[in-house]
Amino acid sequence: RLGPGNDGSTAQVDATALLVIGDEDARTICAMLGVEADTDTGRSALGEIGNIMVSSYVGALATMTGFELDLRPPESTRDMLGAVVASVLAAHSDAHEMALVLDSELEVAGEACTLSFMLLPTPAGVAELLHRIGLGD
Repeated sequence: RLGPGNDGSTAQVDATALLVIGDEDARTICAMLGVEADTDTGRSALGEIGNIMVSSYVGALATMTGFELDLRPPESTRDMLGAVVASVLAAHSDAHEMALVLDSELEVAGEACTLSFMLLPTPAGVAELLHRIGLGD
């Protein structure tokens, strides 16, 4: 949840954040850490990286919009992208089709990997976010 900012505003935005890491990129990240992606340790490492990255993306968005953060504990899942997104949309988005997607390419020690951050706000949250970043009414 992105909540009221220091500017005295009272608006809040409920949203679900996802960090999507493809299988090959997950293996690359885990190899950099010296673990196998398909092990408990690898899944735990990817979960922690996901938590750090989502917190960073949401923190930057909060700074840009003036919202304060109220992050919920992260969850980690592995499935086909369509299945993950469909289940999140069904559970959290009130059946609308608006998402903020940020693709990132990271390079660490010469190894590149791609991550996609998705923010799925509620319909009221979409209008408030667009307004806060100067794209709404």
